[in-house]
Amino acid sequence: MLDHFRSSLTDPERIKKATKAYHSEYEKTAKQNNAEKIAAIKQLNKVKVQIDRIVTTIIETGASSAMSAKLKEKEAERAHLEERVRLLSAGNVVTMHPNVVKRYVESINKLHEALTSGDIAEEAKAAFRNVIDSIVVHPTPKRADYEVTAYGRLSAIMGIDVFPAKRTNAEILAAEGHLGAEDGHTEKSVSS
Repeated sequence: MLDHFRSSLTDPERIKKATKAYHSEYEKTAKQNNAEKIAAIKQLNKVKVQIDRIVTTIIETGASSAMSAKLKEKEAERAHLEERVRLLSAGNVVTMHPNVVKRYVESINKLHEALTSGDIAEEAKAAFRNVIDSIVVHPTPKRADYEVTAYGRLSAIMGIDVFPAKRTNAEILAAEGHLGAEDGHTEKSVSS
């Protein structure tokens, strides 16, 4: 089934038709994207607060493996939400450059590999949510295989980073204003 998703998302003719449809539907979806963007920003702010609380707990009590795992999970969610906000903020209708299609197809292939690797990482789940707009299940006769078609987000075709860069725990601690986080020192920085 994932092979079918990949082929339906990377078909050049479907991408061209979808781009033309995108230009004609742009005004209609701009309003919806704005509402989604507001919700994503709200969720992003919530996740940033959660990251700050986890960092504070780590600083005060020391890093346990559970806290480190939770921090990594929240960091993946933060990266996903920042990319989602970036996609929803892209407000201009642009013409599609051939290199954009090539990068998009490469990203879909990388996502396909991540989803078929067995253990699906949080990053692959986030990338899937960023790329897929909808999945249509078509009627089939009884006991026949399902027929599905995946539709990608056109904003994703126009320049998504399917696997956005994540920060390390030390980088998160440093971004939260803690000095020496990379070498185990956890003193709060003082602004002058």
